[in-house]
Amino acid sequence: MVETVRFKAEHLAQIEEHSFRMCGSISAGITDAQLERLEQRGHSYSVIDGDKVLACAGVTEVWPGRAEAWALLDKNLKDDFIKVHNQVKKFLENVDVDRVEALVDADFKEGLRWVKALGFKVEAPCMKKFGKLGEDMVLLSRVRE
Repeated sequence: MVETVRFKAEHLAQIEEHSFRMCGSISAGITDAQLERLEQRGHSYSVIDGDKVLACAGVTEVWPGRAEAWALLDKNLKDDFIKVHNQVKKFLENVDVDRVEALVDADFKEGLRWVKALGFKVEAPCMKKFGKLGEDMVLLSRVRE
C-alpha cells in the first residue's frame, strides 16, 4: 500500500536516485545540515510502498507565500510512477503556499513533462548555467489564483 510519510534523511539512502531533481536546493553535494533542515520543516515527505521508498519530495519555503519544490525519485519506479505522481499532486494541491517554483534540468525532458503534468507552467525556458553544477535549468511555477 502506497503512503506518504514525513521525510527522514535516511530515506534518500534507500532510493536509487534518478537524475531528476526539481529544485536547486536538492542536488549534488547536499550537506547533512541541509538534510536535517528538510526533516524539521513541515513540507517534506517520502512516498513509500511497504518498506520501499519510491520518492522523496516537498517544498522549501523561500519566504511566506513562496516556496521551491524538490523531488528525488527512485530510478526504478516504472510501474509505481503513477502512484508517486498521484501522491505528489495531492500534496501540491493541499500545500498552503501561494507560489511554488520548480527548477528542472533543461536536458531532462521526462522531468519537464512530469512537472508540467503536476500543473506547473514554464516561466523561464532556459536559465543558462543556473544549476549548482553549471547546468542549464528551466524555471516553472504553480501559482494559486
